[in-house]
Amino acid sequence: VRRGGTLWAIGVARIAVVELPWVAADRVEVTVVDGEASLSEDGLETGRIAPGALLALGGDGDRVIAAERIDGDTFRVSVDRL
Repeated sequence: VRRGGTLWAIGVARIAVVELPWVAADRVEVTVVDGEASLSEDGLETGRIAPGALLALGGDGDRVIAAERIDGDTFRVSVDRL
């Protein structure tokens, strides 16, 4: 971002990146509440069981694990506690 004249500012944020070769959707979300997990792909509930590899990314407890495609099989992953 240009701040004026020759002064520029940049920002960075650390992200978690994982390879998910089995995912066809551009966005995958797993919601875990009271030990029950639901899986959605591109905003649509799938009714399928969430893969253990994706569940393992979020640790324990109620949470939402969201993976968004960056490129190819590479996804940016975020975990939010509920």
